[in-house]
Amino acid sequence: MSDRIDAQSIMTGANKDKLAETLGGIIDNMQKSMISMQIKNKDYSGDMNAGSVEVSRFTNSKSKDAGTARTTGKGDLLDNKGKVKVFLDEHKEIVEELKASDIKTRGLGNILERRGKNHRVTMERELENAFWKEAETAGTAITLPASATTIEEKIELVIQSIETVKNEFVDGVERDLIAISVKPTIYGQIRNYVDKIPGSTLGFEVEKVGKYHGVIVFSNHRQSDDIIVSALDSIAQPVNVYPYDIKNIPLSNDLALMLFFDYGTKAVTPDLIKKVTTL
Repeated sequence: MSDRIDAQSIMTGANKDKLAETLGGIIDNMQKSMISMQIKNKDYSGDMNAGSVEVSRFTNSKSKDAGTARTTGKGDLLDNKGKVKVFLDEHKEIVEELKASDIKTRGLGNILERRGKNHRVTMERELENAFWKEAETAGTAITLPASATTIEEKIELVIQSIETVKNEFVDGVERDLIAISVKPTIYGQIRNYVDKIPGSTLGFEVEKVGKYHGVIVFSNHRQSDDIIVSALDSIAQPVNVYPYDIKNIPLSNDLALMLFFDYGTKAVTPDLIKKVTTL
């Protein structure tokens, strides 16, 4: 008769280190591969374990004649009227049963290596879908003029829709602080146009366009609108990932591998998100 595998004994030593290493690898790879990770707002305060964080947004400062503060005896107060609270109100889990026989024959490390890759894909899908849903919900639809007929004209006008925004928070947005996300069919049009430019150095073997007129461009199969353009940091998505855990399954010799994570998604500068539903 084989001995029962004890989850508590597994969660020690090299196995515990492997669990932590696997989770660290998942997070590192997500940061490299996810579009949202490259453009989302990470500048927030608060404790994610408490269930929410805050993103500050101060109004622009105002210049006044020299001596104004001395005359009034005070300076202007900082106005954080654009502050947004983001709740980590989505609670998710990945719980899989591991056969005792597989753990004994293959080893926990081998199983974690294979399942960790799949868990990363699952988390990416969850987070990316939520991010782009928020972008489309918060974004303001724009209509391009009929005079814009070519892909290069249309993309340039889309860029300008963010670049020229002026309000109490921004006085225009620099192009290196703007990102465009397009459906693959639109991305193909942009790439075909770039390929035809005399002297283009991208080459047909290169996948990414990189930047167009100074603005970073992404091909995104997870959006339904043809084009989404925004200033960087327009959407916050704090994610709290808990350490891997392993527990015995009652009345069984098998084990449960568990990964829990909480997150929330919120547009913090909705005035700097635009979209074109159909190009």
